[in-house]
Parts: sequence; C-alpha cells; structure tokens
Amino acid sequence: MTHVYNVMKITMVTLLVMFVSFATFAQTNDTSVSVQREDNDWKKEFPKPHMGLIAGVSDANHYKAGAEVGVDVGYQPYVPYGLGLEVSTVNNNEDGKSDLTRTKFLVKGTYNFGGTTPVLRDSYVGLGVGPMLESFGGDTNVAVGFMPTVGFDVPLARGQAHDYMSLGLAARYLASTNSDTNAFSVNGALKYWF
Repeated sequence: MTHVYNVMKITMVTLLVMFVSFATFAQTNDTSVSVQREDNDWKKEFPKPHMGLIAGVSDANHYKAGAEVGVDVGYQPYVPYGLGLEVSTVNNNEDGKSDLTRTKFLVKGTYNFGGTTPVLRDSYVGLGVGPMLESFGGDTNVAVGFMPTVGFDVPLARGQAHDYMSLGLAARYLASTNSDTNAFSVNGALKYWF
C-alpha cells in the first residue's frame, strides 16, 4: 500500500510540473498555443461565479480509500485568477483501527490557463487552505489542511458567456497538520456557471 501511495504522490507532482511548464512555454513562445487572450474572449470563456458538486475517492495514509463528496463554490474576481470555498467530507477506515472521518472547509485559489490549446484552455492549478474536523473513532480534532490541486473543467456548451454546465476532474494532495493522515484524492466535478 505504501508503494502505491508513493506512486500517486509522484504522479501528482509530475502533473503539476508538466502543467506549469507547458503554460510557461506557451505564454513565452508560440502565439498559436498561447494562454493569453483578448479581454472579450476572456469574458466569454471564463464566467465569474459557479457552484458545483464534487465526488470521488480519497486515499489517506494507513487507511483504506473512501468516498469523498462535497460542494464547491467559486468566483473569478480577476481573470485568470479564481477564489472559492469547498466543503467536503470523507470516511476512511482500516481493519483493526478506528475510522477516520474528515470534514474540510477550505478556501481555494486557482490559476486558470485559458487560451486556445484544447486541453490546456480548460485546465487550472490551485491551492486550498483551511480548517478540518478529523474524527478518529470517538475523538475529534481540528487540523489545518493544505491542498495543491491540478484539474480541468470542460464546458458542455462551449462559447456561452453564462448559464451552462461543465464536467471536470481534479487530482489533489491534502497535507494535514496531523501529518499521519495526509491523503491523495481524485474527484469529479459537475459545475453550473452563472
């Protein structure tokens, strides 16, 4: 299990480095794959507020993977940067140990790549930070979580300025101040853009 967990962590870091490297290359070299857009194009591609549901699998250290569900709301005060809030919960268990139930309240910041490159234009990187309630059996502790994220949200109706749905996927690594319970998760997202 430890080997699988280490492979997932390495994969997360590799994806993050690849996205950042490609975005940097695209911005500085070839305008045909640039992530820079005119103001009007930005406004069409990046509606400001959204609300969505997230669901996926979270694998915490020393525990079995568990289902994670939550709500995600966000707003883009300045393109291409976004701010949001995630409230989610997951229950991991392990034979012979108490269950780990975690409820997160994370404030998230994102950088949305945009542009014209097919996969990159819908992709983002981000960081979530906030308090978490962690329950081990009957004991509940408050911890602080730090969650780097790499993901994408593909619009189901491209070109609309607002009022449409998107489907997305995100890989996340949650580092807890209770270092024994760090977790890797993969979540799908269904979002409504206002």
